[in-house]
Amino acid sequence: MKITAACLLFIFSILINSVGFSFINENSSDRQFINGKVVDERGFPIPYIKVISGKSETQTDIAGKFNFINISSDYDITLAERYSSTAVIYKDLSVSNPNLTFFGEIEDNYSNFINLKIRFPKLLPGEKGLFKFISQDIFESNESSAKEGDSIITLSVKWPMHQNILKGQIVFLSSNDTGYKFIKFREIILDKFKKSQELKFDSKPGNKITTSKLNIYFPDEQYFSKDFSVKTDFFNYDKNSGIKFFEDESSDNQFRISVPDNLPITFKFRITGFAKRKDGTEFLNTSYASPGNNLKIESENAPELQTPQNNSLSIDGDTRFSYSVGSGAGIYVVEFRSKNPSMRFFIVTDRNEVYLNYLSRNEFRNGSIQFEWSVRKFLTYFNVDEFVKPPVFKNDFAYKAVMISSRRYFKTGFY
Repeated sequence: MKITAACLLFIFSILINSVGFSFINENSSDRQFINGKVVDERGFPIPYIKVISGKSETQTDIAGKFNFINISSDYDITLAERYSSTAVIYKDLSVSNPNLTFFGEIEDNYSNFINLKIRFPKLLPGEKGLFKFISQDIFESNESSAKEGDSIITLSVKWPMHQNILKGQIVFLSSNDTGYKFIKFREIILDKFKKSQELKFDSKPGNKITTSKLNIYFPDEQYFSKDFSVKTDFFNYDKNSGIKFFEDESSDNQFRISVPDNLPITFKFRITGFAKRKDGTEFLNTSYASPGNNLKIESENAPELQTPQNNSLSIDGDTRFSYSVGSGAGIYVVEFRSKNPSMRFFIVTDRNEVYLNYLSRNEFRNGSIQFEWSVRKFLTYFNVDEFVKPPVFKNDFAYKAVMISSRRYFKTGFY
């Protein structure tokens, strides 16, 4: 039997509506109240996502929040988004206030969006400008650069739709061939009912800053590809407030780069390294440094897929998907993805094996569907509870890394 896209939404709804009976221990005598939140991989709250735990079901409100009453002290949670046919299953939770990431891409209909026009005095010969919106609240926006002769640029900013306004600042960082010169800040309030706004910097001098050096080293290893970037990370500002002022994709292993120093806001540099090996495994890690420091980007090893073998047939809900530990202490996000029809399942666990119970249903037993699967490992966490605990501070200067395994394929159904 071939499952067509026309019946996909119906099948996915049936699967999700029955998931809760497979992943929870209903015999526990200890119960608790759960007050949680669902966010996307940017940190934006996601409204109206279905949330299931055992026989209990609810959905998030416009701010991404949900609650359950009388839930087992040890519980699993499934997040389901019907239109993208995506489910995320969190295993072995016990915290009462989980902050749950919904992995995968879904249509972004839950953000405010505005184009912000910024005017400034015409840049002199050799002068460069870097502009960035920053805020203590959650948002998304990239830098915009200007060169000599420019006097206007545009910044695009997104923020969660349940907030009518977003308070923040526009940063103007000036430099030339000899180094960094000054930094200016202008406060602004963005209003979701004004789709375009304008801000102007005058010709008054900004805060003078200096230039320091930062030495960065990649491991002596042959990668298929690699790169790294350097951002400022301002204390008590949202993580998306980092200003990226350097990025490199060359094959070099040693870099001595110029960085701004003596900024009026306390900050560190966030260095993000990425590498892909010839076997298809990847790692992405984040470290922090101060001006004048030396920093070596760590090399990490991704989990190695073990069972089932590549291109296995007749896979069902009793199939054990296992993988090696990989580098360090962390939690695993196991992804299963099919293209025809398009479905995605993620299992978040601290164990190095999972079972995808959905595959025992007749829709998969009687139909041949090809999946690919892979594993991401997130450092450093000792269990899933640590991964979902709400952050205490806006800045977390601890080392973080994500390792991504190679991919394997399998098919469901009888042969």
